[in-house]
Amino acid sequence: MQKIIYVPPWDVLGGDDNVTLHFGKPVVLGAVSGTSGTDTTVQSSGIPGMDGVYLNDVRIEPAQIKASVNVHGSSREEMYKNRFELIRCLTPKSTPGTLYYHNDYITAKIGAVPESSPKFTKRIKNYNGAEITFFCPSPYWESTEERRVKIAWIGNAFEFPIAIEPDMKFGVIQSKEAVNITSALNTSITITITAPATDPIKISNNTTGQIIELEHALTGAEKLIINTKRGGKSVTLVHNDGTREDAFHYITPDSELFELVPGKNEIEYVNWDENEPTRVEIGFCEMYMGV
Repeated sequence: MQKIIYVPPWDVLGGDDNVTLHFGKPVVLGAVSGTSGTDTTVQSSGIPGMDGVYLNDVRIEPAQIKASVNVHGSSREEMYKNRFELIRCLTPKSTPGTLYYHNDYITAKIGAVPESSPKFTKRIKNYNGAEITFFCPSPYWESTEERRVKIAWIGNAFEFPIAIEPDMKFGVIQSKEAVNITSALNTSITITITAPATDPIKISNNTTGQIIELEHALTGAEKLIINTKRGGKSVTLVHNDGTREDAFHYITPDSELFELVPGKNEIEYVNWDENEPTRVEIGFCEMYMGV
């Protein structure tokens, strides 16, 4: 069974203003299109006398998701009330909300804005048909669950019961020189580094040669959170008291907030002091052309 949930930019999943379209009332989903992929534009060039062309690039166009629905009510008044609520929650905004799509195999999400208010069509008794179109600036769907890969962490070292204070860690320091992460598409990542960590802090993608280097030591319970998402890049320092600081000014000029590239990515954390129990974790969502 197919189901669509639209979460406006001012709401959260499960909030009061979510719009759910499925085979159930009050908004019954009739058909949905545009989820299986989007158009592409092949950019090529050729020269006289040459067979074929040079392939320069392939551009993936924005996605457009269309849904046909029927708004229902147990009475004419309730139908119009449900229709009003649908219009209110699907008011076009410049800030994208999140569109969740579910079928019998997969659940995925994509950033989306309603192209216009629902276009209402024929009404039969207490059912009012409507067409809804969502514009998705990025054509890529994301998994709803984030994958997490550890480069350095504290492993278990005790089996017997032991009483410790909250937030204390007993274990052994474990690390890898590098981890390999395979991605089908260009994929943004979130890097979380938990203190202690000696200045400088360096993460590199050995596949592309790109690095992220910060000239700042982490102490106590500090965390450094690096987000490489396009349009939302950030470097945040979480202090011991929980306050957050924009840490972009700690980045070196040669740094790039890189994404995973298609294929295998070798990601490495350079530990300047191998005795430090630094914890480093990379989080990312799987990316799909269509679902």
